[in-house]
Amino acid sequence: RVENARVLFADHGGFFETHGFLANGRIVFSHTPGGQAYVAAVYVANQDGSGMQELVSAGRTWNEHGQFSPSEQALAFISSRSDPSWRAPRSKPSELRTELFLQRGYEVSQLTYFNKPGAGRRFLVSDFDWDRSGRRIVFQVAPMDANGRPESPQLWMMTFSEPQ
Repeated sequence: RVENARVLFADHGGFFETHGFLANGRIVFSHTPGGQAYVAAVYVANQDGSGMQELVSAGRTWNEHGQFSPSEQALAFISSRSDPSWRAPRSKPSELRTELFLQRGYEVSQLTYFNKPGAGRRFLVSDFDWDRSGRRIVFQVAPMDANGRPESPQLWMMTFSEPQ
């Protein structure tokens, strides 16, 4: 039985995508204000909707799927920030190229490089999860054809030398 179903955010406009809970109960989500057709930033907020805090944003780039490592010391997320040609709102989702990034404090590191210059095709890195130790991330990589459709999406795993 469901109890206490309630609206956390109203009148914010735009798009929301949920990513989970932190140990302290705060909610992790992506949000795009104003109804734009892209995902602008990753946030945390209290369960009552108060205390909304932006964690990841980079100008007019696509940023989503923010997930903290089990220790909550690192935040992995998907972003288009490595593609200087993609700028919202003028760019289209069908032109998107994404990579996986890791943020520790204010330091952001790019973890994947599928869309490096000369790759010859566009890739979308998406849908990922941490293992319980914080040492591995499993993620999807979708090479895109010239018409913007995925060609044989792949499942990848990366391992860190130390838990994150």
